[in-house]
Amino acid sequence: MAFDISDFKLQRLVVEIRYEPAFLLWDKAGSIGVELRNRFPATKVRIVQPNQQQFSLDKKFAAGVQFDRTFLQGVYPAHNLEDIRTTSEAFFPIVIGALKISDLSRIGLLGVYEKRFESRELASEFVLKCQPSLRRGGKFFNVDGAKILDPEFFLRWEGDTMGCSIKLHSLEQRIEVEVPAELDDIQPIDTKRNVALLEIDYYAHSSTPISKFNAPAIIENWVRIIRRDLGGFVGG
Repeated sequence: MAFDISDFKLQRLVVEIRYEPAFLLWDKAGSIGVELRNRFPATKVRIVQPNQQQFSLDKKFAAGVQFDRTFLQGVYPAHNLEDIRTTSEAFFPIVIGALKISDLSRIGLLGVYEKRFESRELASEFVLKCQPSLRRGGKFFNVDGAKILDPEFFLRWEGDTMGCSIKLHSLEQRIEVEVPAELDDIQPIDTKRNVALLEIDYYAHSSTPISKFNAPAIIENWVRIIRRDLGGFVGG
């Protein structure tokens, strides 16, 4: 089966940078929060700990600043990626400047793509068609009437400076929320969906001067490379 990324929808895109321990985080956490609020007025604090802070910048974007890494995450970004490129252009300089980061040990771009199905079996069958080597026939482990559910395929492809890992799998996602009896006008939530997920982590793992880090350009160029090469890599 020919593999085509256009069959999937980009669910989540994460840009992450790693660096030597940034001791200034202990002193600059408050000023980083203030600058983020000034630039992104809807910013809300989600986690506050000595070695990490996490924020929601708005409904679509979340960010985290940690002792040795920082990330920006966009959920269902625009197809042309303009929104996450603009957000990254404003976000990373705030953190880099406050922590006085000079070199990066890793730059990563994680894309999570989804394809939805009506049933768990259909999602599993899609992955098996993409990767026939995962199929099994016969009787194993004394299991009668067995079938493959939630198959998973993973490969890492790494050179001296760049690397990429690919994970293709299916799963059933479920949300169950109980509502207290006194809130009798609110309905409980019990819903599920079945998806095939494609997770692509594309990264540079050699030392990079901060002067060469351009988040918007990385997002644009690396996503283009992923879309160009993914079909041949996954399809073999």
